[in-house]
Amino acid sequence: MSPVSRPPNWLRLARKDFLDSYRDRTLHYVGALYVAIGAVLGRQYNLYADPGTPLSESAVVALLVVLVPVTALSGAYDVLPSDRRSGRLRLLLTLPFSRRDVVAGTALGRAAVVGALTAALLGSTGAVALVYGTVPPLVDLAVLTLASVLYGAATAGVVVAAGTPTAIGPLVLAGGGAGLFASLFWNDVVAAAWDALVGPVPAWYGALRGVDLLAAYPDAAAVAHGGDPSGVLLLVAWAVVATALGVGAFRRVAL
Repeated sequence: MSPVSRPPNWLRLARKDFLDSYRDRTLHYVGALYVAIGAVLGRQYNLYADPGTPLSESAVVALLVVLVPVTALSGAYDVLPSDRRSGRLRLLLTLPFSRRDVVAGTALGRAAVVGALTAALLGSTGAVALVYGTVPPLVDLAVLTLASVLYGAATAGVVVAAGTPTAIGPLVLAGGGAGLFASLFWNDVVAAAWDALVGPVPAWYGALRGVDLLAAYPDAAAVAHGGDPSGVLLLVAWAVVATALGVGAFRRVAL
């Protein structure tokens, strides 16, 4: 009989990070708040939306565009730095875990937390709308939930990666905020920096427009009724690339 294979180390760390968050009562309060917000949105959808209106065309997306990054920043910016300050990270690295495992596991664990909160909000929205007699298109709700979870994974990955170079709390918060701003407003940030440092933005830059998270998320959320499928790929790409950059930065950090 072949031995049972163990999950990869980064996945084990992600599971531990998520369970540690689940045991924190603060997350329970935040989860209850998200469910309450979802209930309010479901009632508003019932009152003001025409029957059959996709949730991805409602104010829900506009709210999540802001709420998800704020949640990712508040819940992920100080995870690795606090472990560095306490010495837990040095102890963890004496075990069979690499720096890559630590960064990837933390990013995935935080993404799971943000995704669970977002899914709870949208589940509450759909359930309350259904109770009051307005049935949102279920395929659209499922796609919106998946897009929102991916959006949470992308923003959490950016925040975790931005917190790898330092363990100083204010600098970590500033770095996470700057990283989020750059990912959300990539087009404007790059164009402004290019114009200030190099000169007029070249014509070929137009091909790169639309790659920021503010463009990708609404496209991904509306895939069920005409949205651009590339939005889904862009959300995944942001999560993967941000985590990879965080791993590269963390390998050069002296603990």
